[in-house]
Amino acid sequence: RATLPAAFFLREYEADFAAFAGQCWPTFDPLRHVVHHDPDEFAEHILGVDFGYAPGHAQVFLVVGLNRAKQTYAVLEEVVAEERTIDWWIARCVELCKRYRLSRAWCDSARPGEIAMLRREVGRLRDEHNRKGGTERMQTPTFRDANKAVYDGVHYVASLFGSECLHIDPSCKLTIRQCLTYHWLPGPHSDWQERPAPVDNDCADALRYALWSEAAMSRVTGR
Repeated sequence: RATLPAAFFLREYEADFAAFAGQCWPTFDPLRHVVHHDPDEFAEHILGVDFGYAPGHAQVFLVVGLNRAKQTYAVLEEVVAEERTIDWWIARCVELCKRYRLSRAWCDSARPGEIAMLRREVGRLRDEHNRKGGTERMQTPTFRDANKAVYDGVHYVASLFGSECLHIDPSCKLTIRQCLTYHWLPGPHSDWQERPAPVDNDCADALRYALWSEAAMSRVTGR
C-alpha cells in the first residue's frame, strides 16, 4: 500500500476504476506531498473559501501558509461543513484569525452577500477583540473575489505539486482525498472539457482559488 502511486492506490483500495481518467492533478502523490508543517514556518497565511452553492456541496475554509522566499506553500487546516448558517462561519473565521496571520481570503464570487457579511462581521469582532487591550491583537484578512480562471488555476496547482512546492497537512483528509479525485468533466466525444467535474470538489476548488489568486495578484503587483 505504501509503495503504490496515488492513482493505483485509489483503484486497488478504493475500487475507483476511473482514478486515471482525466485527473486534474496527476502530479499529486500522498507519499510525497502529505507533510506536516508548523504554521510558524510561514510568514503569511491566506484563506481559500468555497461556498458550496449546490445541494450536496460543502462550504470550505482552507488555510494555506506561504513562504515567498522559498516559494513553498502548505495547506495547514481545513474547515468543512454543510448547511451551516453564516453566523457559524463567521465564528469559525474568527477562530482561524486567532490562530493564523491571515492576510487575504480568496472567496468564490458566487455569493457576494456572504462575502460582504464576512467582511463586515469579522471586522467588527476584530475591533471588539482589539479594544479589550489584550496581549494578542487579532489580524483579519481582506476578503476578495477569487480569480476563478479554471484552466490556468488547475495547471498552476499541478505545477506546484510537480515541483515539490506544495504540501498538505495529514489532518486535511478531505483535501487529500479531493486532490486525488479532482478530474476534468468528460466531453461529448470521449475527450475532456476544460473544467473540473462539479462533484467532490469543494476543497480542491478552494485550494485553486487561494493559490491561483495569489499567483495572479503577484504577477500584477510584482510581489
